[in-house]
Amino acid sequence: TVRIPQTLTGNTDHQEILNPPIITAENSFPISQQPSIVIISDDEENTTLICELLTSANYKVIWLMDGSTILDSITLLEPSVIIIDESITDFHDLAFDLKYIKSNQKYHFILIAIANSILTKKALAQYPFNQFFSKPISPTEFIEKIRILIPNST
Repeated sequence: TVRIPQTLTGNTDHQEILNPPIITAENSFPISQQPSIVIISDDEENTTLICELLTSANYKVIWLMDGSTILDSITLLEPSVIIIDESITDFHDLAFDLKYIKSNQKYHFILIAIANSILTKKALAQYPFNQFFSKPISPTEFIEKIRILIPNST
């Protein structure tokens, strides 16, 4: 059983955990059937927390930071979900390339960004994102949305 904090902010020093949801064996995947999720981000604090959250929900998480290998890695890994942090270097070039990948594959794309920024609105209008999460992320809502994109097959 794993307890999940209510908000992921990247700064856990002063973070309170109030009535966190619980992940149990009944609502998680067997290790042999773990769906994979690729996270593309260079925001170490938030991405570490997101990786821990997804891992605790029994998802296989691959974190990519090197822009020169991202497209090849995605093609090789064939993840179910691709999570992109808008703050990554060369975001728009990467998002444009992923738009091409999406037209050939059935990936789900999630954007993590600062709400109501001009760049975020432009990215949502221009690129093929299925979901959007604003920082800080609500762990409960985040896991619920991931489970919708990757239903539990057990």
